[in-house]
Amino acid sequence: MRTTCISEWPARRADRLIGVVINERTEYQGTAVETEFIPALEALGIRALGVVPEDRKLVSSTIDQIVEHLDGRYLEGSEYGDRIIEHFLVGGMGLDSGTLYFGIREDKAVIVRGDRPDIQMAALHTRHPA
Repeated sequence: MRTTCISEWPARRADRLIGVVINERTEYQGTAVETEFIPALEALGIRALGVVPEDRKLVSSTIDQIVEHLDGRYLEGSEYGDRIIEHFLVGGMGLDSGTLYFGIREDKAVIVRGDRPDIQMAALHTRHPA
């Protein structure tokens, strides 16, 4: 059986629904989940059993997986293929040098045009470049 609205769950699954676990709550959703979503569930008679915060490592890919998905190949650094990439940063979008922007995240991959060596160098001068 498919339901499209959470408000139908208690009526259709009352005998089997103990409650729900809210999964992958990002740090930005914290307040809304606690003050809006959980009270809305409880108003429907649905118990919130817990909230599991998002863990970027669980939803991230390795460099090898990205290379395979893109049907790419390594020019250098294939020994780092098992490193996890948690963030993708796009270079060349701002007017700054890029060092501050690329420095805010670790375990990142940088996407930048080939004709922007200034942005490429800024990315390479930060910690954990990929």
